[in-house]
Amino acid sequence: MVYFVEPQASDNSGIATLRSRTHSPGAFFRVGQTEVCYRFGDPENNMVDCCFTVSVTEVDNTPPQILFCPSDFTLASEVGTLGATATWPTPQAIDNAGPVTTQSASHNSGDFFQLGNTQVNYIFADQTGKTVQCTFTVIVRQVDTIPPAAQCPAHITRTAGLGVSSVRVFWDEPVVTDNSGDVTRESSHFSGQSFPIGDTVVMYTFTDVANNIATCTFTIAITQVDNTDPVVTCPADVVKVVSLNAQNSRASWDPPSATDNSGEVFLVLNTHSPNDFFTVGITMVTYTYRDPSNNMGSCVFDVIIIEVDSVPPTVSCPQDVTQTVPFGSFNPVSVTWMEPVTSDNSGNVVLVSRSRNPGDTFTLGPSTTVTYNYQDNSGNRAMCSFTVTVMQASDTQPPVFISCTNDQEVSIPLERSTADVTWNYLPTATDNSGVPNIQYRTRSPGVSIFQSGGQILALNVPVGLTLFTAIATDSGGNTAECQFSANVIQGDRVPPTLICPPDQTGSMESGSSTTTSVVFPEATANDNSGRAPSVTYSSNSPTAVFLQNPDGRTQLADNIGRGQTLVFVTATDDSGNTVTCTFTITVSAVDTTPPTITSCPQNQALQISTGGTTRSFTVSQAQATDNSGINPTIGYTTPNPGVSIFDNAVGSVFVNNVPVGVTIITVTATDGFNNMAMCTFTITISSNPPPTIICPPNQSANPDPGSTLAFLTFSKAVASDDSGITPNVQYVSNPAGVQFFDSFGDFIFAQNVVIGTTTVIATATDGANNMASCSFTITVDQITCPDDQFFTLQQGQNFVTFPQATATDNSGVQPTITYRSIPGGVAFDDSSAGIVRAFNVQGGTTTITATSTDSARCTFTLTVSVDAPPMINCPPDQPVITLRGGTTAFLTFPGATATDDSFVTPTIEYTSIPPGVSFFDSDTGDIFASNVGIGRTTVTATATDAGNTMASCSFTVTVTVNSPPQLLCPSDPATVQLRSSTGTTTAVSFPRPSATDDGGLLTLEYASTPPGIMFFESTGNTVLATNVNVGMTTVTVTATDTANNMASCTFELTVTGVDDTPPDVQCPPDIFQSISFGTTETVVRWDEPTVTDTSGQQTILISRSHTSGDVFAGGSPVSVTYIYADMSGNQGRCSFLVSIGMGIDTTAPVVVQGTCPSGVVQVIDINSAPQSVTWELPRATDNSNEVPTRMATHNSGDLFQLGNTEVIYTFCDSTGNCNRMCSFNVFLQEDAPTIRNCPSGAPLIVPADSFGFTAALVQYGPITSDGMLESQTHNTMRDLFEVNRIHNVRINYCNNEAVCRECSFQVNVIPVNSRPADTTPPTVTNCASDIERRVPLGSPDQFISWRTPTAIDPSGVRSSLNNQNYETQRTVAMGSSFLVEYIFEDAVGNTAYCAFSVSVSTTNGPNVFNCPSDITRIVPRGTQSISVSWADPTSSAGPYSSRSQNPGSTFQLGNTLVTYIFRSGSEVTVCDFIVRVIN
Repeated sequence: MVYFVEPQASDNSGIATLRSRTHSPGAFFRVGQTEVCYRFGDPENNMVDCCFTVSVTEVDNTPPQILFCPSDFTLASEVGTLGATATWPTPQAIDNAGPVTTQSASHNSGDFFQLGNTQVNYIFADQTGKTVQCTFTVIVRQVDTIPPAAQCPAHITRTAGLGVSSVRVFWDEPVVTDNSGDVTRESSHFSGQSFPIGDTVVMYTFTDVANNIATCTFTIAITQVDNTDPVVTCPADVVKVVSLNAQNSRASWDPPSATDNSGEVFLVLNTHSPNDFFTVGITMVTYTYRDPSNNMGSCVFDVIIIEVDSVPPTVSCPQDVTQTVPFGSFNPVSVTWMEPVTSDNSGNVVLVSRSRNPGDTFTLGPSTTVTYNYQDNSGNRAMCSFTVTVMQASDTQPPVFISCTNDQEVSIPLERSTADVTWNYLPTATDNSGVPNIQYRTRSPGVSIFQSGGQILALNVPVGLTLFTAIATDSGGNTAECQFSANVIQGDRVPPTLICPPDQTGSMESGSSTTTSVVFPEATANDNSGRAPSVTYSSNSPTAVFLQNPDGRTQLADNIGRGQTLVFVTATDDSGNTVTCTFTITVSAVDTTPPTITSCPQNQALQISTGGTTRSFTVSQAQATDNSGINPTIGYTTPNPGVSIFDNAVGSVFVNNVPVGVTIITVTATDGFNNMAMCTFTITISSNPPPTIICPPNQSANPDPGSTLAFLTFSKAVASDDSGITPNVQYVSNPAGVQFFDSFGDFIFAQNVVIGTTTVIATATDGANNMASCSFTITVDQITCPDDQFFTLQQGQNFVTFPQATATDNSGVQPTITYRSIPGGVAFDDSSAGIVRAFNVQGGTTTITATSTDSARCTFTLTVSVDAPPMINCPPDQPVITLRGGTTAFLTFPGATATDDSFVTPTIEYTSIPPGVSFFDSDTGDIFASNVGIGRTTVTATATDAGNTMASCSFTVTVTVNSPPQLLCPSDPATVQLRSSTGTTTAVSFPRPSATDDGGLLTLEYASTPPGIMFFESTGNTVLATNVNVGMTTVTVTATDTANNMASCTFELTVTGVDDTPPDVQCPPDIFQSISFGTTETVVRWDEPTVTDTSGQQTILISRSHTSGDVFAGGSPVSVTYIYADMSGNQGRCSFLVSIGMGIDTTAPVVVQGTCPSGVVQVIDINSAPQSVTWELPRATDNSNEVPTRMATHNSGDLFQLGNTEVIYTFCDSTGNCNRMCSFNVFLQEDAPTIRNCPSGAPLIVPADSFGFTAALVQYGPITSDGMLESQTHNTMRDLFEVNRIHNVRINYCNNEAVCRECSFQVNVIPVNSRPADTTPPTVTNCASDIERRVPLGSPDQFISWRTPTAIDPSGVRSSLNNQNYETQRTVAMGSSFLVEYIFEDAVGNTAYCAFSVSVSTTNGPNVFNCPSDITRIVPRGTQSISVSWADPTSSAGPYSSRSQNPGSTFQLGNTLVTYIFRSGSEVTVCDFIVRVIN
């Protein structure tokens, strides 16, 4: 296009017009010269022409444009090669000025590229020398197409017996190699799997990292044969007993039973038959059977003829032995006797056991049975027994009284003649035989005396002195006496009865006198004599005086001070008996003097504005004082109901709403006793009303543009006054700073109004300076709208977004902004920060108004147009393209067409799936596509209009490839030898080369260098080459596909002369293998020998003396020999030795479970350490079956000191293996101190002498001990106890080891005439059920224990145990039984009875194994419990049926019996033991 200035014309007529022109400014001109002519004319049609030339010269400034440049592409190079040949479509370029030449190319299609990345550059030039460059990269990657090489095991044959459906088969995994070194394998079966009868093909599939696959197979053949021997079941051994000297005897049995899986079985041999004669001893009987497959089965049993001696030995024991010791001697004594005399028909008698030995020590007490057991050679047993009794000589020493009880003196009334006397202290006596029995007697007729608990009671004791005797008698009948007395005196010892008056109160004037007088009623006193006792009064106040009033019924207490006074009243009868009671007199101060008002407010006279009705003001505060020294409370009241008065507490009083007229205000002052004083003052109000004023309504405004201040105009406030003169109105603002100007009309100008809310106060003032005010607000909000918005909506879009308006407020609180539209119907969503969405916006222009919280507003517009998507049409799917080489294609297809409602042609872009394809437009409307991969590619064309609205369509492009075959030659076959020394050629076979092609069909051709060899392909995937000469021959294989693409490979064939060299056989080295101690043989495995031969061909195993996996016995070395032969018959051999070394014993002995003591605790007398301690010896076993040597740090019977001593046992076998796993503690502990004269557990019920006493002296001792007194709640002999309550007495003694024992009992002091009659016996708790222990025959004596029962009494006092015939634990002999009895007695002699039986008998129940021994655990002092564990016992019938405690349970201090019950049908066996927990 060329622009120029158009020519102008003028004429004498004044008018010249343009009549025509060949070109206009801005027209398009071709290259070269073009004439441009203009013609002008005047009104008379006179014409004139103006012509000029436009020259256009062509200048090329545009470089060529690349039309096609290949993308980067990748080639594959086989592993072992150095690169690959690359081909690509030739790059193309075009230019606006004509032809384009290829200036240079760094590489050409068909060049060889080495491994890695190579950049290819093409440079194109146009006719003016301008250039453009095409650059892409050829990537050569090494790939692997050679499958793995695998070799499967040979075929495997196994046999299975009849009835067996499958057999487990094991094999060595196939050997596989691959050039990648990494191969994964899958198999149809696995080694060790069970295989069914018949042939099963096992296939292995091997895949390398390049997914090259190789397979190999072998067959597992399972043949079913009968190799199962018949099953023969013989009878049990036959045992027959014959008498001594019998020669032989017949024996019979049931014939054996024989079965076979074939169903048929035949007896082949029996060494003996039923009813044959057998000699004394053991004879083995054998039966042999066979089945139809000649499998043999046998069984063996013994016929045992036993010669038995059933006559027991005769035994004669000595007579019972009795030995006497001096009286008082309790030490064990040694007793001896003559051993029993024995004889037997066998002439040999052996002592099996004896319970005691001559010279053993025996203790004083019941007789001890000594038992001897003998046995002859035949096991016949005999026993005898006798008793050993140690007796003490007679006791002739009488007891000795330690203390006698105290003499008593008792007073009784004159009308009584006898008294019941109680002694709370019992006499105490000792004796060499122990504690003697003490009885009481008196010679006074009619008097009875007896002991009840810890007291002595004498009934019906007459007036005067009565003597009593305490008689102590020991077990030998020796006696001792002590005397005490009771003196009964007649006389009045009963005090009067006295009732005090109730507590009294009085008052006195506050601040006046210090004392006052109080009148109270007389106390009431009576006496059993019938005469009134004398009554006196006293107090804890030294000034108080008590006087009887003349009325005789009241008393006057004078000089009573303020506060509380305690008054004591005492009544005394004629016998001097007294009683006292108390009450209190409380005196408080009172006040009756009112306060004094020292200052009352002055009368007030005030004015009120005209028209007003009330007035508010302040007056000075009233002042008052009071005699109490405390400021009175001041109040203000008025009869006018509308007036309110407030004390400001700052010296003034505020009076509110006082009406016109006179108002009287009353002031009151009140003290703490409500005494009141008053004064009044008046307030007079006269009227003068203020003006009236009405403010304009609240105003709003926006700030000036770019400012934070606003200017506005508002209507003036309207003010009036009753004077008729318009008041003066002034304006002020809050916050300050607003300037107000009067317009001298109806308006006020306000400027400098800040953003936010400003309060304007208008005040009207009349001529009398009366004022009235009103107020209104001005709200200024700053709000900023976004700019006008323009949108083009896509089809289906129903909303637009715009920036949110911004608003500020001087309050600091962010205002809320709302939006509305004109026209309406638009919905707004401002939930997203900074963004507003407008929904339902119609096409065209919409006005949006934004309003803030304080009504500030701004507006903007939304202009919306709607855009429809373009229309697009794709070309059809493209024809298939076949590549002759390379991996990508270049193609041309018609471009898609698109239209849009905007009449502007949309832009079209192309994408591909899979990606990577490059697309280029051409001037012809076609599209160039490069880098199209092999396979189907989907091309998508997307049209986009000016409003970014898009539409798409798609079509497909298919690329196939016709590449040369893939060929892999076999490895060079092994060297082949001539079969005959006279021949010169031979035949050689090799595997058929592997060849594949994407066309499927291939032709293989073979050629040799030197030539002359003939090749034959066999059906076995092998190729046979004939006429192969001695030496090396190169074989070339060529593969040709249907498109005449070819591939070649080569390998070598080697032939040598006749072979007379034997194979080289290399055996593994000699094998030395050790076996475990106790075993005699083991399995030995080795690697097979390695064999090589000069022929290079396979060798054959001819023989081997043993196979890897055979069993070899220990002892001398064994030679293993292998023999191999090559294909020429040459043999080679090798040998090695297998030596099995006998195992060395490295196992230490094992301690027999339950034989290692869990711990030994022995309690000894104080100061008797060291002491001998014994225990059952632990045992151990060893795998050598020898008895291990036992060593110990201490031995049973050694002397031990107090405390813990660890005992360690070590067991060693003959090879020096030792076990130190048996250790336990021996704990030697001093016994707790012995406490003497400790009362029994039942309370000591002590009757007080007479009703009215508050305490009684109770004697219960002296309580003594061989330990040291540690602590006590009361004295150890006697103490004073309060009446009518139970006292707990605890006295604690400890030894040197801090082992303590406590004496505890209760004392209950009950007044004589307050005790109810008790006829209810105690109730027994925890009385055991009958104990029946059933144990297997031959079990030892059983240790049985039970819990001591207890008894409670309705009186709440624990009953005492008066009789017990057995201790709570004892050893019970087999077959024994006895009755256990307990008798309990309460304090008044009521008794309760508890009885149960204990028996031990034999049972046919199961045998119990590993029943634990008693377990002792020691816990620190203060600890009450511990967790104890043990191993559960077992039995011949299995686990226990029940148990009383579990291992790991928590046990309290003391003894706990643990019981296990084992059942076999209805029979029961018991295992029990004691868990003992001590401090």
